[in-house]
Amino acid sequence: MANHSMKTQLNHLFAAPVFKGDNENTWKAGLLNAIINISLLIMTLVIIGNIIGGRTPTIVFIVDGLMVGAIVLTRVFLINRKLILASILMTSMATLVVAAAAASLGTIRTPTTSSFIVIIIIAGLLFEKKGVVITTITSSLVVLGLIVAENMGLLPKPDYNVTISQWITYTTLFGFTGVLIYFLFNSRVQALERELNEIEKRKLTEGNYRLLINNIPDVTWTSDSSGKTTFISPNVKTVYGYAPDELYRGGEKLWFGRVYPDDLHILKKSYKNLFEQDMEFDIEYRIRRKDGQWIWLHDRAIMHYEKDKKKYAFGIFSDITERKQAEKKLIKSEERFKIIFHDAPGGYYLSDLKGTFIDGNKAAEIMLGYKKEELLGKNFLKLGLLPSKHFPKAAKLLARNALGKSTGPDEFTLIRKDGSTLEVEISTHPVRIEGKTLVLGITSDITERKQAVVKIEEALINARNANDVKDQFIANISHEIRTPLNSILGFSDLLNNKYADKINKKDSEIFNYINSASNRLLRTVDAILNISELVAGSIHIRPHQFDLNELVISVIQELKPYAEQKNLKLLCKTSKLPIQVYADKYSIEQVLVNLTENAIKYTQEGRVEIVLFKKKDHPMLSINDTGIGISDEYRERIFEPYTQESEGFTKDYQGIGLGLALTSRYLELNNVKLDFVSSKGVGSTFTLTFPIFEENVNG
Repeated sequence: MANHSMKTQLNHLFAAPVFKGDNENTWKAGLLNAIINISLLIMTLVIIGNIIGGRTPTIVFIVDGLMVGAIVLTRVFLINRKLILASILMTSMATLVVAAAAASLGTIRTPTTSSFIVIIIIAGLLFEKKGVVITTITSSLVVLGLIVAENMGLLPKPDYNVTISQWITYTTLFGFTGVLIYFLFNSRVQALERELNEIEKRKLTEGNYRLLINNIPDVTWTSDSSGKTTFISPNVKTVYGYAPDELYRGGEKLWFGRVYPDDLHILKKSYKNLFEQDMEFDIEYRIRRKDGQWIWLHDRAIMHYEKDKKKYAFGIFSDITERKQAEKKLIKSEERFKIIFHDAPGGYYLSDLKGTFIDGNKAAEIMLGYKKEELLGKNFLKLGLLPSKHFPKAAKLLARNALGKSTGPDEFTLIRKDGSTLEVEISTHPVRIEGKTLVLGITSDITERKQAVVKIEEALINARNANDVKDQFIANISHEIRTPLNSILGFSDLLNNKYADKINKKDSEIFNYINSASNRLLRTVDAILNISELVAGSIHIRPHQFDLNELVISVIQELKPYAEQKNLKLLCKTSKLPIQVYADKYSIEQVLVNLTENAIKYTQEGRVEIVLFKKKDHPMLSINDTGIGISDEYRERIFEPYTQESEGFTKDYQGIGLGLALTSRYLELNNVKLDFVSSKGVGSTFTLTFPIFEENVNG
């Protein structure tokens, strides 16, 4: 840091001043600075030489001191940029030096030495470092030769002894002169380079500024106080339609002359006040483009200034036509909103985030029994519109509105002006109006709906009670039917076995009919009991692992006699490997029996086939038949209890319509999916899809 500071100070002391923007004076100052510094060095060496010589008269020292003072004064003039005074003083001093040198010519060495100093200066200026080195060495050798020649008598000898110390003095003088010239030249070059860099930076800054002006969407301008444009950015043509040259030639006519009449007065007044009263110029107005289209501008002055006794303003304007059109649409939409708001059939209101009413419509007045004027500016809590139990919920909804979130619909009880209550649903939505967040509330009267819900709930309770009575009745009647049926079946089997060898064929058919009818009635009673328990939710399944192959074979064996009675083929395709499932075996067996029995019942000829397989690791089972099929109309009711496609006293098939209802509920309990396809007169296929079996499942 110290070396850097010393170098800076030496630079300031010995470097020439730079005249920014004036290369000629800068160059003159550099040359004059070099001469001054060399002269100062020479005088310093001369004084040292005179002191070393020891025989120098006092008057010489006085002259030398005056010379040094003159050189220093010249340097002061130069530092203060007074080139003329510095040049006059330096010229006068040089003339005196030359005169003194001419008067004291005792030898050829003095003018030769002066000539070499001039040569070193010129070489340093022209050839820089190389020139300084060569001319300094050459000058030193030549002076040495002259001294030798004088001492040998080859040249006139001065009246004092010439020693080697004088040669060293001259050589040192040459060296200092060369170094100083090189240093000063280098300083000057660096100064010029700095100036050139500053010029380049200035050009670059100006270029960036122009590039910025040319590329921003806004238009920058400079105009005088009369409104005449003196500068405008090129993108004005995109906004206004006129090129800059057209605006320069057109003057204020292409500005004030094209402004919308209703806006002209306020524009001129505002522009005038900018200069005369130093007021802000920031205005929106309409102006007609070159193509005749009216556009909106937002014009503002950034600054105003004076140049050559004339006032100017610098500013920017923007095209705000789209914004103005959007504002116009917004005003229309606000008008529509007001119409919708005030004439809406539901209760609409506006409040702030603290619950203070700002506006309300006619429906809201009717609901609450208050006039709008009685509500405005008042808080709903202070009005007593809500029971205290609803206060926390209302506060939470307002907090959500403050976060910009909608709420509802939420149920509240409102207290009307006359003290009666009203059941309502309220939805709230935060809205921005004139820069403020307000709450738009939409209220619906649900009093009648709530009363209807109460009635429905009462009806459901009554229906549930009636259903319980029905279930109890079914359980009792089933018990009463099952007991005598079991007695009939028991006595029938006993009589049939006891007198089997004594009864004829006709009597045997009677016993078979008794057994068949009794078993059918027992199955009906079981089905009624099972569906009642399923509806009541009192059946609990007991799932465990079992092989579907075995269950299918068992069902086939049980129902094969029934199929043979109708001359139907009952086929079965099982898997060679066990197909394990995890389910309630009893309910799955009932499902297979119901579906297969139905298939046999509704098939008059052809076949019924049970197929067991796997698909994507899911055990699957399908029951296919070539029966009468299911109509499209009945598909939606097929799993409803106590329904059949053929109903009434003339129905074609026996049964009370519980088989598929039981099947559907059993499968739901076991998480088994049921699908079916059917075509009337072609047949039906019911497919069961079981969950994937996992070995680690346990019951």
